[in-house]
Formats: sequence, C-alpha cells, structure tokens
Amino acid sequence: MKKNNTGELEFRKSSYCQGCFACVETAFEEEKVHIRNSQDPSQKTITFSRGEWSSFVKGVKAGEFNLP
Repeated sequence: MKKNNTGELEFRKSSYCQGCFACVETAFEEEKVHIRNSQDPSQKTITFSRGEWSSFVKGVKAGEFNLP
C-alpha cells in the first residue's frame, strides 16, 4: 500500500492517459483497489477487491470491452 506523507492513498494515472482530459487514477491497498476521476479527485472513489480488479484487467486485455 502506498500512502503519501499525509497518510492519504497515493493515486497514479493510467499510463495510457497521455494528454487526455478524462483519465482514471488508481490506488492500491492490501486487498482493495480504489479508482477515481483524475479531473475531480475530491469526489468519492469506486473500490474493488484485488480479485475483481484482476478480472477486469484480464477482460480489458482480452478485448471483452471493445466498442464496435
């Protein structure tokens, strides 16, 4: 788990977000993954278990979410 020196989770932007305006940021804890909108980090985060996140990432890599 990464936290900054104020004890808050340390979020990072997706490596695919280069020059985009709407990007996601992730922060990893022991058994949780937190997701937030980089444009409005003060809003609530969405939280997934590590297993849920792993399944999502596998689905993305397999093309399950490609738009027509």
